[in-house]
Amino acid sequence: MTVALAAWLAVGVRMRAGRGWARTVLAIAGAGSLLFVATDLGMDGLWPGA
Repeated sequence: MTVALAAWLAVGVRMRAGRGWARTVLAIAGAGSLLFVATDLGMDGLWPGA
């Protein structure tokens, strides 16, 4: 978990520095996260315990 957070922070820092690839990575990850929640791929409903 800590490694994943460090990786996201590193990509975020690169994005703030103006790296185009970092913006693409974060956009794809955000779209994937939204798709995961919106289409119920998590099989838990919209929120855990819902």
